Parts: sequence; C-alpha cells; structure tokens
Amino acid sequence: MLLLAATITWAISVPLKNVAIVDVLWSLLFLLAGLTYGLSVDIAGPHTSLVLLLLAVWSLRLALHIAIRSWGHGEDRRYQAIRARNEPNFAAKSLYLVFWLQALLA
Repeated sequence: MLLLAATITWAISVPLKNVAIVDVLWSLLFLLAGLTYGLSVDIAGPHTSLVLLLLAVWSLRLALHIAIRSWGHGEDRRYQAIRARNEPNFAAKSLYLVFWLQALLA
C-alpha cells in the first residue's frame, strides 16, 4: 500500500517538477501503514482505535502544516541538490530515490 501511495504521489510530482510534495506524503504514509495494520488484526479493540485516532490527528495535522508552509515556494533546496546530482532523467530516478525510499522508511 505504501509503495502504491508513493507511486501515485510521484506521478503527480512529475508534471509539477517538484518532488517536495513527498514531505506532505511522509506523515500520511504512517497513517496508511497504521490503518492497514489496524484493519487487518483480528483482535482490534478500543486501544487499537485510540492509537489509530491519535495517529490520524498527528498525521493529518503534520501533512496540512507542511502543505501550507511549502505552498507556492517551489522545490525545497534539498531536493534541488538531489535533482542536480541525478540528472539526466531525474524524473524517473526520483521514483526510487525519493518516493519509494520514503515509503520503505515509513
């Protein structure tokens, strides 16, 4: 699931020429992992629901904060440096260098 979410976000980033949207995805990956796990366990009780609720609050708040903070500022300098080191064809390379790596770390 995480790799799928990362791949979809990568597909959005290519025409934008801005991989910094992965920063918004970062906390959402934890939420997706938590939901995937929480919905797959047989013994999901009130503790599971509480943890998932807290995870959702944290994840959505952080994603919104980063999205608002970075809106209209272009690509972050960290990603510009990665882009410069990995040309030509960074658009394709960013799938595994940036997006899939973030999904695997999450």
